[in-house]
Amino acid sequence: MFAHDLNAFKEYDKAVTDENLFDDMRDCQTDLHRWGRANQVSFDPSKESMHVLALRGGQGANFRLLGIPFDNGLLMQD
Repeated sequence: MFAHDLNAFKEYDKAVTDENLFDDMRDCQTDLHRWGRANQVSFDPSKESMHVLALRGGQGANFRLLGIPFDNGLLMQD
């Protein structure tokens, strides 16, 4: 089985540092991969990415979600 277009979202208080956000994302990714191995689900590493979206300027490269381009600052200027 292959997972397609799996996304995770979590809202944080703006005082949380990007380092803490990425730590949480890596923990989520680790848990998801563990679940995938247990359930015979494969994930394509070339399609995995992590992003912090924030009006103050986020972290991570621009990306496409269902064909729509996004930038991490949500300025839609890609």
